[in-house]
Amino acid sequence: MKTIHDILKLGDPRLHQTCEPVLESELDQVPEWTQQLHEAMEDIRRVWLWNSYQAG
Repeated sequence: MKTIHDILKLGDPRLHQTCEPVLESELDQVPEWTQQLHEAMEDIRRVWLWNSYQAG
């Protein structure tokens, strides 16, 4: 499962790498991957907003 710790930050050289294509046999996994990414992004928003309020 992907988490907030799997999100690459700006400046990470891996952001310039091309990913492997999704294989036809993996297509049934795409909805799960999308949901995991969505949840990780929600976690980032919660952490970022919380830290912004704490700093302000």
